[in-house]
Amino acid sequence: MELVHLKTWLDDPEITLQIFCIFCFLAAALAAWVIILRRANRSLKLEIAETKTAEERLAVALDASGIGLWENRFDGGPHYFSVQMFRMLGYDPVDGHEAHKLFFSLVHPDDAGRVKRITGDFLNGNSSGDYRVEFRMKNNAGYYSSILSAGRAIERDREGKVLRMVGVHVDVTDFRMAETALRESKDKLKKLVAELSEAYDRIS
Repeated sequence: MELVHLKTWLDDPEITLQIFCIFCFLAAALAAWVIILRRANRSLKLEIAETKTAEERLAVALDASGIGLWENRFDGGPHYFSVQMFRMLGYDPVDGHEAHKLFFSLVHPDDAGRVKRITGDFLNGNSSGDYRVEFRMKNNAGYYSSILSAGRAIERDREGKVLRMVGVHVDVTDFRMAETALRESKDKLKKLVAELSEAYDRIS
């Protein structure tokens, strides 16, 4: 009986046309989804390629400039430290929390308390603005390098505490040495001028 009804429906040109139209609509919709997915896939591949290129450019730029990149996470995620962070101090790269412990252990004892206080205030949301602190770190040669650490919180919890922060380490040792040399030169020049002035007064 059902076969008879089906044959009757198929013999009806109007019903057959409707079924054909539905089939065409479904086929067109499927084809459209395939095209959309292919385009999305191409777009995703392009974005991944562009992101990779941007990361490579950033890595080259940071490496050439001697700037170390870091990311500290307090939401359970891993810490990140770029290779340059270790190179500027002459150490081999270490991963995650081990690197975090290593860097804090290298801070000069006279600077450690201040660094911990400034860092703690920033992490707890007790300080405004970006994170910025300068301190000395012991390099692999046994000397201390002057390091400027600057960063920004990119994610906080409802209480204002930092969950993620990103920043850079810059070796400013040469700058500080030049600054000291310039200050010493100025002092020597002032002393020389004073001595010449005193000698002139005696002659006069």
